[in-house]
Amino acid sequence: MGRVPHHQRRYHGFNAKGAVSLVHGKIDGRLVCTRGTFENGLVAGSLKVRSVFLNQGFNAKGEVRLVGAEINGALICTRGTFEKRLNASVLKVGTVFLNEGFNAKGVVRLVGAAIDGALICTRGTFEAGLIASSLKVGSVLLNQGFNAKGVVRLVSAEIAAKLNCSGGTFEGNLDLRKAHAGTLADDPKSWPKPGKLLLEGLSIQSPHTRVYREMRNCGLTGLSLDQRTPSCPSPTSNL
Repeated sequence: MGRVPHHQRRYHGFNAKGAVSLVHGKIDGRLVCTRGTFENGLVAGSLKVRSVFLNQGFNAKGEVRLVGAEINGALICTRGTFEKRLNASVLKVGTVFLNEGFNAKGVVRLVGAAIDGALICTRGTFEAGLIASSLKVGSVLLNQGFNAKGVVRLVSAEIAAKLNCSGGTFEGNLDLRKAHAGTLADDPKSWPKPGKLLLEGLSIQSPHTRVYREMRNCGLTGLSLDQRTPSCPSPTSNL
């Protein structure tokens, strides 16, 4: 698919029974799929677009693929339902909202993605887990009602500012091996069960003293301090 000449591509309330493909598409404005139903999913690998709205009642019964997409503004999936996999590996984007009623029944993949601002999963539900190894991001919010029934994997992730897990629920492994974060905000009540918190090689620039002490007191090994100076990208407001 070539350049879409319109300012934005709208599928607002749209019901697609067949496959929707925007592979290699170029949209000058926004892709708006608010309250849309995609029976066979959405394939938009290598899409170039300003912002993407898969939100407010959006329902994908098939896989949604945004592999290698370039989104200058935000990927907004607030209150969206994804019944199969959401694959956004090697995505380049300003900010990602998988929050406030977001529900993924399939695994969410952000492997190798680059997010200038924040990955916001506050009050999102991830039934099959979140795989974001080698993610590069400003901040990660897995907090305040975040619920992961499957594994959360941030192996080798580079989080320039804050990793916030306070008030989150982790039923599977929380895998932070070899990850780096500027700061860590956490609550022992939100930690997964013993043996499911993997910290080997995790480094924190400026951990919250209480959290760091409690993790040490609980015998959680692998957490270390480093002296790197984190850069903190600002969330993109170009929506």
